[in-house]
Amino acid sequence: MSESCHTPHHHNNSQHNAMLNSDNGFVLTIPALDCPSEERQIRALLDDFPIEQLQFMLAAHQLKVSASPTLRDAIEKRLNENGFIVTKEKPPTNGYARLGLAAALALSAELVHWFNGNAWIAALLALLAIALGGLRTYQLGWQALKNKTLNVNSLMTVAVTGAFIIGQWAEAAMVMVLFTLADMIEARTVDKARHSIAQLLSLTPPTALLWQDGTWVTTPVSHIAPGAIIRVAPGERIPLDGQITEGHSAINEAAFTGESVPIEKNAGSEVFAGTINVTGSITLQTTQKSSNTALAKMIAMVEDAQQQQAPIQRWIDQFAGVYTPVVFTLAIATALLLPLFTTQSWLEAIYAALVMLVIACPCALVLAAPVTVAAGLAHAAKEGIFIKGGAYLEQARKVSTVVFDKTGTLTEGQHVVVDVRAQEESQLSLGAALAQHSQHPVSQAIAKHFQAANMLSSFEEVSDHVGGGISGAYQQQRFFLGNWPWLQSQVALTPEDEQYWLQQVAEFEQQGYSVSLFASNSHILALYALEDKIRPTAQASLAHLQQQHIKLAMLTGDNAHSAHLIANAVGIPTVYSRLSPAQKTQYIEQQQAQDEYVMMVGDGINDGLALVKANLGVSLGQAGTDVAREAADVTLMDNSLAKLPYLLSLSHRTHALVVQNITVAVGIKVIILMLALFGLSNLWMAVLADVGVSLLVVANGLRALHLPKAEARLLEQLKQ
Repeated sequence: MSESCHTPHHHNNSQHNAMLNSDNGFVLTIPALDCPSEERQIRALLDDFPIEQLQFMLAAHQLKVSASPTLRDAIEKRLNENGFIVTKEKPPTNGYARLGLAAALALSAELVHWFNGNAWIAALLALLAIALGGLRTYQLGWQALKNKTLNVNSLMTVAVTGAFIIGQWAEAAMVMVLFTLADMIEARTVDKARHSIAQLLSLTPPTALLWQDGTWVTTPVSHIAPGAIIRVAPGERIPLDGQITEGHSAINEAAFTGESVPIEKNAGSEVFAGTINVTGSITLQTTQKSSNTALAKMIAMVEDAQQQQAPIQRWIDQFAGVYTPVVFTLAIATALLLPLFTTQSWLEAIYAALVMLVIACPCALVLAAPVTVAAGLAHAAKEGIFIKGGAYLEQARKVSTVVFDKTGTLTEGQHVVVDVRAQEESQLSLGAALAQHSQHPVSQAIAKHFQAANMLSSFEEVSDHVGGGISGAYQQQRFFLGNWPWLQSQVALTPEDEQYWLQQVAEFEQQGYSVSLFASNSHILALYALEDKIRPTAQASLAHLQQQHIKLAMLTGDNAHSAHLIANAVGIPTVYSRLSPAQKTQYIEQQQAQDEYVMMVGDGINDGLALVKANLGVSLGQAGTDVAREAADVTLMDNSLAKLPYLLSLSHRTHALVVQNITVAVGIKVIILMLALFGLSNLWMAVLADVGVSLLVVANGLRALHLPKAEARLLEQLKQ
C-alpha cells in the first residue's frame, strides 16, 4: 500500500495472529500502517525501546515486535499518542456515511459559491465538510509535520489549509472529500490482493474429529498434537498434515499444486492440511501441529515474500525520496518568485504552489511496484508456484540459461528395481537395509523393493556422502552403497574384481539404467539396476523454453549413458554426467562469468549447493528433499515442469505492468506540474493526478492476479 492509504481497514484473523504471536514478541494491528513512510515514522517513534526487531507486514496492517511482552502497553501508548491507533477489533464501517454527509456539505458550499451567496455560510459548510471527511488526514498530517516528514497526509493538510486561508473554501472541501473517497476506494481495491492470502488461511477447518478415550471427539485443530488419530469424512477439508492409516480416497490438492484433478491416496500416503478429501472416509495420524503444517509454512512464506522489495521497488523508493523534496522546494519557489517574474498575483502564485504540494506526493509512484508484485506472488501461489520474494519474481524474466538435475527432476524419481546381481541373496537385502537410511530416490526404491522397513538388520554410524552414496556400520564392519565412481574410492578391489564389476555396470548403463552397488571394505557384494520414467510435461515444457531462446543443460551425478538417453528424449543439447555437487556449482559459476543469468532446477540433497549458487533456484515441492526446498528461491508444488515457462511469463508480465504504472504515474504528474507553473491547473486536477492515478495504478497492478487467456491455453497445452 502507499502513503495515501490510511483508511482503517484490516483483516481480523485470529488464527493467523495466533500463529504470529507464537514466536518471541507480539503482533499489533494498526489500520494506518500500510506504506513505507509510516514504517519510517514508527521506527523513529520506537527507536528508544529495547526492541530486538520490527517486522512490518504492510499488506496486513500489522507490526510484529520482537521484544518482551511487558513492553506492549508502553509501545501501544506511544503509537496511539502519535496517531497510529492500535486496534483489537475490526473498526466500524461507518466511514462511507460520514463521507457522504461531507460530500453533501462540500457540494452545498460549491452551490453557495456559484450563486454568489453568503461567503460565511459557504466557509462554514466547507469547514464542516473538511472536519467530517478529512479529520483522519489532518491527524496523521499534523503528526507527520511534527516529525518533519513529507507524506501525502502532511502535504494534503498544508494544501487544503492553504486553499481555505486564501478563500478557496468550497474547492478545499471538495478536494478533501475527493481525496478521502479515492483513498477508501484504493484501500478496497488493494484488499483483493490481500484476500488472496486470507483465502489460503481459511482453507483449514477450525475443528477435527479426534480419537480420544475410545470415542470420536470434536476438537479445535490448534489443540491437536502430532501423533494423534483423526478422521476425515468425504467432502471435508483435511485439517492437519498426516499419514493415512485406514481407508482410501481421492484427494484434491489444488490448494498446493493449482491442479484440481484428485489424486488417489491409500494407507501410508501423506496428506496435507487444506486439501479436500473427495471420495472416501479416511483415518490419519497427524504429523504436524496446526501452526507448523505445510500450508501454514507456505502462507508465512508468501506473506514474507510480499513484504520483501524487488530491485525495482527499491529504485522507486529512492527516486520518491528525491522527488518529493524537489517538488516541495519548487512549490515554495513558485509561491515566492512567480509574482516577481510574471504577471501572476501573489494569490495565484500561492494557489499554484498548493497545487504543486499535492503533486509532490509520490503515492502513485510508490504504489507502482508493490501492489503489482504482491498480486503476482499471490497468483503464483494459487497456481502452485511458491516464490520466496518479490525480487525472484521480478528477476526471473532475466533467465537466459536453465540447468536441470536428472533424477527426480526431469524424471519422476519413482525408480523401480529391474535387475539385481549378487554373490549371495542375503547380501541384496542387507544392502536394502542400508538403503532405507537415505533420502535419495534410488536408495528409497531399493529399500521399497526389498521391503526394507521390515528388516531386522540395524546399521549404526550411518553417514550420507552427498553425490556418492551412503555408508554404515553393521556387526563391526563398514558397508557402502552408492554409485560406481564413489565406490572405487572407498573399496580396495583386486584388478580382477574391478574389471568384472565394471563390465556389469557398463552393461546396464548402456541400456539407460541407473546402477547402485553395495560393498564392504574390500568386495562388491551386490548390484541394483534401476529404471526411471521421464516426467510427462518435460519434453513440451523444455521445447517451449528453447523457443524463447533459453539455453538448456543437464548436470547429473548419474552415468553418461542414462544421462544422454534422458537428455535426448527431452531435447537437452548439453549434458554433463558423473558430476559432484561442487562440480555442478563450478559449471554454474562458469556460466555466470559469461554473463548468463542461470536458473537451476533440482530436487535432491546434492543439488543444494547449485540451487543456492544459481541466480534463481527452483525445487520440486512433492518430489524434492527438505534441503532442496530450503535452498531454492521458488518451489513448484505439483512437480510439473510446465510451470517453468509460466513462471518466466509471469515475471515478464509483472515487470511490464510495473513499467506501465511508473510511466503513467510520472507522466501525468509531470503534465500537471507543468500546467501548474503556467497557472493552468487547479487543486481538483492535482488530486486526480495523485489519488486518481494511484487508483489507476492499483487497478492495473491487480491485473497480475489473473491469468491471461493466451497463457492459460499455453499452460494447459504444456500439461497435456
